[in-house]
Amino acid sequence: MGEIVLAIVIFWPMLAAVIGYVLGRKDERARDTFVLAAVAFTFGLSLLLAFFFSGTELCLSGVGSGALVFHFRIDGFRALYGCVTGFLWLVTTIFSREYFAHSQNNRSRYWLFNLLTLGAAMGVFFSADLRTTFIFL
Repeated sequence: MGEIVLAIVIFWPMLAAVIGYVLGRKDERARDTFVLAAVAFTFGLSLLLAFFFSGTELCLSGVGSGALVFHFRIDGFRALYGCVTGFLWLVTTIFSREYFAHSQNNRSRYWLFNLLTLGAAMGVFFSADLRTTFIFL
């Protein structure tokens, strides 16, 4: 169960970035609400990982056996970094909505890269080896 939650925490923001970008082309309010919900969900799952699944390891293998092998681990500092990152991204998301209220240009692109960066940061913090850290960095 912990492996599934860990994979969701890392890859859900990246999937949500694409969904939010497509949604933002049709309805900006729906995009803003979706992005806030996606970041809050990621923060909630990072809290769940920190308190219930410490000590979990995950190995995700891509196609082939080359560079697409990811190793993730949850321990004390990684869980703490994940929680802090999720909390700061949630606060940033709340304040960004107000900050960009007067700007109409490229907000969908901003949210796309914001969520992609959240997923990459979670990937860096939960990585268990140098290759995985390098790929997500």
